[in-house]
Amino acid sequence: MQKINNAEVRAGERHPAVGTQIKPRAVHDIVIRMFREDSRTLNLKQMMILFACEASSDRLLTIGALATYLRIDRPAVTRAVDHLERLNFLVRIRDPTDRRIVLLSVTPAGRAFANRYQS
Repeated sequence: MQKINNAEVRAGERHPAVGTQIKPRAVHDIVIRMFREDSRTLNLKQMMILFACEASSDRLLTIGALATYLRIDRPAVTRAVDHLERLNFLVRIRDPTDRRIVLLSVTPAGRAFANRYQS
């Protein structure tokens, strides 16, 4: 798996790990369906982080890369990742080549949850 870092993401560009962008209407429909169907609803930031990580299944993202891509500050991304970790949707993995870097990976439960609402 290839990791994506902040240096690879420039403001205004599509994140290299995310192949498609979710249209605002699609996000609206997903949020409405989540509120109606699931008691473990995620807020919009948490949902976008989960979807970005799920879309980058062949690459591992860093919190910094997500923050840059989604234009959310790092502390907010960290709090959202904490929540997604508690739900067992994401896991943090230390980069084996640089232990200071934390990579995010979607769990099977997170992938199933994301796919349920993206279809």
